Amino acid sequence: SEPSRTRCAAHPGGGGAGATPVLLTAPEPRGGNLLANGGFEASSGGVLGRLGERASLAGWQVLFSGARQAYVWSESDYSIHPDWGLPEIHEGKQALRTHADAEGHTMIFQDAEVLPGREYRASVWVRACDLRGKGFGVHPGDMAALRLQEIGPCGKVLVEHPPVAVAAAGPYRQIEKRLTTGDKTALVRFLLDTVIAAPYNEGH
Repeated sequence: SEPSRTRCAAHPGGGGAGATPVLLTAPEPRGGNLLANGGFEASSGGVLGRLGERASLAGWQVLFSGARQAYVWSESDYSIHPDWGLPEIHEGKQALRTHADAEGHTMIFQDAEVLPGREYRASVWVRACDLRGKGFGVHPGDMAALRLQEIGPCGKVLVEHPPVAVAAAGPYRQIEKRLTTGDKTALVRFLLDTVIAAPYNEGH
């Protein structure tokens, strides 16, 4: 039988005389791709921000971690900016592009409900672009990484898995990570972490 999975809840007091505790169990996670808008097909437009600012984009959360303004935008929209690199989509009709005025750092993430003690596979297709020899991969620290975090019922990060990263420019390539969830894991955070020093007209 499957272990009971409870959601974390806080409440004041003891509930009074005659109160009956109630255990709430989370619904079983769906099969297949656990991410909403996992292929970014439902994305349109984009968001921008700088250090510490957050935004939502078609099922994904975006955290801007660089000091300069950065952008997370739908790849198809770049048809109007050919000098910034024309759209190139691996599959389907959409992708997401991230770049910055300079010194960009963006984290795009989503939490997926999982079962403890199960094996999961996470993957993403990444294209790191150097437009004119001064873009992605030229500066030390440039990377596009897939990070996975296991999260407990109350939101605490239980395990931070080592990232799988791309550090050089090149065509679309798939990076992936497999994990077996721990006995207290309720969620896995699927996080796309990108650092690029070059400005938007040099790489993305």
